[in-house]
Amino acid sequence: MTNWPVRLVLLVSEQLLPSLEFALHMADRYGAQLQTIHLYCTDDERRSIEPAQRLERSLRRWLDARGLSTKVERVQGSMQPEDVRQGLLHCFEAAPDVHWLVNVTGGNKLMSAAAIELSLSTDLSSCRVIYREINGRWYELTQDEGEGFLRTLPIDQRDDPDVPPADTLDRLMSVEDLVIAQFPGQHRCKANAVRPLPIRQALDLVFTRERGHRRWRWEALYPLLPGVQPVSGGDAFERFIAAGLESCGIRVRHSLKLLDTLESGEQTKIVREIDIVACHKGRLVCIDIKLPDAEDSSKGTQLADIADLARQLGGNAAVAIALRPGWPADPEVGRLARALQVHLLTQADAPAVFQKLVAAIDRNQQDLPLPEPLKAAQEHLAVVSQQVVHPR
Repeated sequence: MTNWPVRLVLLVSEQLLPSLEFALHMADRYGAQLQTIHLYCTDDERRSIEPAQRLERSLRRWLDARGLSTKVERVQGSMQPEDVRQGLLHCFEAAPDVHWLVNVTGGNKLMSAAAIELSLSTDLSSCRVIYREINGRWYELTQDEGEGFLRTLPIDQRDDPDVPPADTLDRLMSVEDLVIAQFPGQHRCKANAVRPLPIRQALDLVFTRERGHRRWRWEALYPLLPGVQPVSGGDAFERFIAAGLESCGIRVRHSLKLLDTLESGEQTKIVREIDIVACHKGRLVCIDIKLPDAEDSSKGTQLADIADLARQLGGNAAVAIALRPGWPADPEVGRLARALQVHLLTQADAPAVFQKLVAAIDRNQQDLPLPEPLKAAQEHLAVVSQQVVHPR
């Protein structure tokens, strides 16, 4: 079917990034062959209409930037099977002789059931129905040739060109655009690119002796960052962490700010801010950092805030990390962090901070080893960390 025109159906719900990933992969793979992306949404304003509007906006912007004429059309109905069938049948009847790809991962169970039933019972020239489980495995849905019962066929993700590779969003969309896809159109996003750093040399600069004690002085890092305006030790430490992660091959942005345009249209205000944001294997990673001398409010509140922020920026699959090198290990706080699905790194994790961060970001660390310069720097960090006096 490689030369056939292609049309895509997506069932839209609140979780946008999986749908966005699939649509971008199809547009990247098929190019001008992809005629239309149909987005089916219900009449639920918050859970379906608004997500569909944001998805449509993001796709149009991406397609326009690449000069592709693919259309993006919203199809609105209820979640009831008869409405889903009617809406999709209208799409099918308008183009029966193209290759249809129907992704039933999104939406709710009733919508998926109706889309599967219709897609497998029509006499379209070419139609493929696919689905991704929550564990990431993909399946093709077909009918049993004998009695017509539904069957699922596992898809080999390594060889099937219709399955998005793990790095699809990493390659095809900026971190800023991924964040903006989760918010209404009046929002915009800005973030700083990460400046490379010689991590081992940086450690020698910032590890100082004051009043007979060994301490970290992160402001001393700025001479290694020509052109960067010194702000604070906290800002310098964030840049240190971001540079180390980017040297591992992770796409990172520093100091991301989500801005909302005021009603006058002339000013903007910061509504959300995060120290480090990354995208890795289709998941947004939010890292919140506080040094020991930073204002330390309720630990539970801090953890709840970073959990909420990560979900807002990256959906349910987002990775939330709280880096707190000044917090001593506390079993009770650790249990709370796990309950909130926040990766908490404390004093005990500081000597192996980059390895711990990579373990939180990448589900399979073998795919993301520390480069040798960073590994050597971390070994040195493990030694000098034992000499630091932490405030009590």
